[in-house]
Amino acid sequence: MNKTIYGEDKPRKKKNGTTNYSSFSEAIAARSRSSESRTSLNRRSSTQVMDIWVETEDEAREIVGRMHDYIDRYGQAKVSDLYQMMDPPLPIIFTDYQFGWTDESDITYSKERTGDHRGEFLIVTAEPVKIKM
Repeated sequence: MNKTIYGEDKPRKKKNGTTNYSSFSEAIAARSRSSESRTSLNRRSSTQVMDIWVETEDEAREIVGRMHDYIDRYGQAKVSDLYQMMDPPLPIIFTDYQFGWTDESDITYSKERTGDHRGEFLIVTAEPVKIKM
């Protein structure tokens, strides 16, 4: 039962007779962190797009090109399309299927010249709009 609830068997007793509950605290803290990330993901607004950084200009060009292909073919590219292109795919919420872009100029990339992402490329998007499903 403890293994089902806490992810392991009962707390282990130390040689001095006291019980070590630290493993339970660690498991609870890990579940809390996981829950917090799901909560913040669910709080993301429908028009808020995650920053996407890639290491090379070729990667950035490929992603932007694929998004432009979606717009050419279907008249739109969804936020979910962008997130599913990533390796591994980024987390998607329901509204990511409902918002996107209809103009190729809304999706581009730029090279970061300073800061933590220096030398990397940011996929730059305009604010997504409600699109046809």
